[in-house]
Amino acid sequence: MAEVYTPISRQEVLKTLVSKFGGMEVVRYFLTDALSDLQTMEVGLADNNPLQAARCCESLKENLTNIRTLLEKKEYKPGVEKEIKNNVK
Repeated sequence: MAEVYTPISRQEVLKTLVSKFGGMEVVRYFLTDALSDLQTMEVGLADNNPLQAARCCESLKENLTNIRTLLEKKEYKPGVEKEIKNNVK
């Protein structure tokens, strides 16, 4: 019987990244990527190039969804909040 491929879930990906790099680093990565997407969209709009602006929308949505998941999930929230508090002081 052939094995059926099942895609890796967002939760599995985030769990692996957090365990390897830590919650705050993962949030920082997605935030940096989201800001880059926004900059690309701004350039596209400034150059009157809506296709350039539109191509970043999906990536921006994914990055923000990942950040939201990291900040809302019980298992990640305490570690991320602790890092933020330590960095703000």
